[in-house]
Amino acid sequence: MLGKIPFGYKKSSSSLFIVEQNQADVIKKIFNIFLENKSINKTVNELNEVSSKKWSYQSVKHVLQNDFYIGNYRRYNIPVSYTHLRAHE
Repeated sequence: MLGKIPFGYKKSSSSLFIVEQNQADVIKKIFNIFLENKSINKTVNELNEVSSKKWSYQSVKHVLQNDFYIGNYRRYNIPVSYTHLRAHE
């Protein structure tokens, strides 16, 4: 993994990505609020009303555009398979 591990994940001893449940709930909330409002600004405002972490427009936009959150991981722009640990494993 190059760079920072995405918010909502941690790395296992076998180098797979594992969901951090508390943070994952925030990520789900970001997507749900955005789907409801269709606005990053409204998403930021609503999220900051209920979150202890303060979110910026750019940080929410990054989450929404980061295809890691739909199970894709790229290294040097090349897709890498089998990087996410499924919940039942």
